[in-house]
Amino acid sequence: MSVTGMLALAAGLFAMAAAASLASCVYEAVARRAVAASMLASSRTEQLMLKLKGGVRPLRGPARKAFAKYAYLDDACQSAVLLLQERGADFTKEALLSLLGAAVIVAVVAGSLLGGSLTFGAAFGCVVFIGAVAYVRNRSEKRNLAMREEIPDVLRTLGMSFRSGHSLPQTLTEASQESDGYLSHLLSVAADRLEMGATTTEALSPMRGNARLPELSFVAVALDVQHKSGGSIAPVLESATESIEGELKLMRSLRVQTAQAKLSASIVTVMPFLLVALFSLMSPDFLSPFFSSVLGMAVLALALVMQMAGVVIVRRMLKVEAA
Repeated sequence: MSVTGMLALAAGLFAMAAAASLASCVYEAVARRAVAASMLASSRTEQLMLKLKGGVRPLRGPARKAFAKYAYLDDACQSAVLLLQERGADFTKEALLSLLGAAVIVAVVAGSLLGGSLTFGAAFGCVVFIGAVAYVRNRSEKRNLAMREEIPDVLRTLGMSFRSGHSLPQTLTEASQESDGYLSHLLSVAADRLEMGATTTEALSPMRGNARLPELSFVAVALDVQHKSGGSIAPVLESATESIEGELKLMRSLRVQTAQAKLSASIVTVMPFLLVALFSLMSPDFLSPFFSSVLGMAVLALALVMQMAGVVIVRRMLKVEAA
């Protein structure tokens, strides 16, 4: 057996051992929570959610370190947490990333066994990871855009409610009923805080410091000032509505202009791993020449670095939309 074959066999055995250890840890964690889940949940779906909320314990530590090192992972997991919270599921970032890590490990091992090549398993695991992160980011962007599109209607509701003589808590409650999702949650939280005796600054703080809806920051400051000093806020809300509608129009135009670049970036990111998986499935030893010499490994490493650099550069160029 050649040196490359021995290395591939050793890597496969190590991956199988790691997968077996991970499966054992997951089984023990699930077994400990099974009794509590069956007592607290009334359906199989709820039981499964309770079992998954803690994530995979051995991977939660590496997940926390990954958040400190890679900001895009932190952003993606935070977006996934908010999306799940809107659907009534409460997860932590560490739990979600540990579950994703477990899924990638399973994909690598399953791909290596089914495809007969460790290269195919590694490429398949990369595709699973990139696909999951891209899916969450895409859903989060669409949800954020939909909520920002609702803001002008919410501002009109606030203006009409103020003209009707309603108080600030009543106005926020009415606006929360007219909206849905995360935006409705923000407005209802502010109204509840005011009803419980909090100051306007404390009640409106979630709106003022919200990164997902930066347009609400100006509105929160205006509502705070109006509540403290009095006066009519309707003209301010009308001006804010016109300004936000103009910004949304510009954003739609920018999205149309960058749609092709985003598609190209997605293809450039995923296609190399898909091709590696396909070629390794048809010819398991097609990457062997790269591992047979120092020069081959250097060329392979250079290709990976150039791939990552290209992805980073393209995504930084597309960040102008969020600015």
